[in-house]
Amino acid sequence: MADLSRPLFRRAALPAASAGAAFRRRLLPYALIAPALFFVAVFSTYPVLKTLLLAGTAEGGIGRAFGELWRDPVFRLSLGATLRFLAYSSLPAMAIAFFLALWIHGRPRRFRRALEGVWVLPLALPVVSAAAIWLFVFTPQYGLLAVLADRLGLTDPALLRKPETALWALAVVEIWREMGFNLLVFLAGLSTIPRDVEEAARLDGAGEGRLTLMIRLPLLWPTFIFVGTVSLLHALSTIDPIFVMTQGGPNNATNLLLYQMYLTAFFYGDWPRAAATAAVFLGLAGLIAGVQVYGLERLFRRDDGVA
Repeated sequence: MADLSRPLFRRAALPAASAGAAFRRRLLPYALIAPALFFVAVFSTYPVLKTLLLAGTAEGGIGRAFGELWRDPVFRLSLGATLRFLAYSSLPAMAIAFFLALWIHGRPRRFRRALEGVWVLPLALPVVSAAAIWLFVFTPQYGLLAVLADRLGLTDPALLRKPETALWALAVVEIWREMGFNLLVFLAGLSTIPRDVEEAARLDGAGEGRLTLMIRLPLLWPTFIFVGTVSLLHALSTIDPIFVMTQGGPNNATNLLLYQMYLTAFFYGDWPRAAATAAVFLGLAGLIAGVQVYGLERLFRRDDGVA
């Protein structure tokens, strides 16, 4: 009679992993990430270090280069114009896109698709072509805005000729360019909100305003942080519309940091000062990205219940 206490099959002993196989397993993650690290080092880290080294070639070293840069009134005007431009363009572009997304989100599907196509159109246009269109709108005396003002019996606004309005005109172009992307991201964020949550709030008597304040805004905070960061970085890198529309004028009113860096390097040939300007530009971009990372981390830690 067969002995049922013994197993019918014996598991074969697995061969012990060799030291070489274990080493290869430990090395595999580093090998997979090596190409990405290579591209980051070549196209990000090296240019930043090269920029700092180039700024240090100025007489007196890197400290003196940044000191002279800060004492330069044109640089201070450029930095102030850049910060104002970020506020004039990014915040309105984000707010307008959000409210448009709220309006479009509740519309019939076909109507919503048509509106999305209209607002995304600026993304398909080359930046130089878009700037040329807006130059036709804002050109004093002969532009579309000047003609409309003349037909209505109003004074030609000549926005691009006045230092107090030129930056606003440039901000309008940037808002128009950013609207399509921001709108798509907000629509995607709104589509992730569960319908049963909104329906339950409506059953409790919440109107659209209260629904937006109490449910949609809290759930869309990560989306707001992402859209705000992308909008700020996009506005910070604005240069093509300046070439086409204002060339930094009038009176340096639209001379943003990136354009000032170009003028300093290629027009005046002062490469150390241009490198110092580039370092300030990179510092602003890094600050914006750092705020995004910090904000998202705080949100995720809060959602996970971590203080």
